[in-house]
Amino acid sequence: MCAEEAVNEVRRQAVLEIQRAVAAAESQASELVAAERANLERRLAGGAAGLTVATGNTGGHSPTGSQPSTVSLCLLQVTHNIPKYLE
Repeated sequence: MCAEEAVNEVRRQAVLEIQRAVAAAESQASELVAAERANLERRLAGGAAGLTVATGNTGGHSPTGSQPSTVSLCLLQVTHNIPKYLE
């Protein structure tokens, strides 16, 4: 295997790893959305008074703005690792 083939193989493996990480982040995001939807439906069904729902861009943070969301942290980790694989 020549050097160029080795580099291409490393890049291919990096892309596969990135795709797996993105798929995992998307899956986790879907699970979080489903859990939040169920929580909201439970609150609404219980007649929660004064319920406010955050809408719009939260800047990648939770609606309270106190901590980054899990999805944001996963995507940050994935994007942080991209450059080292493509060098």
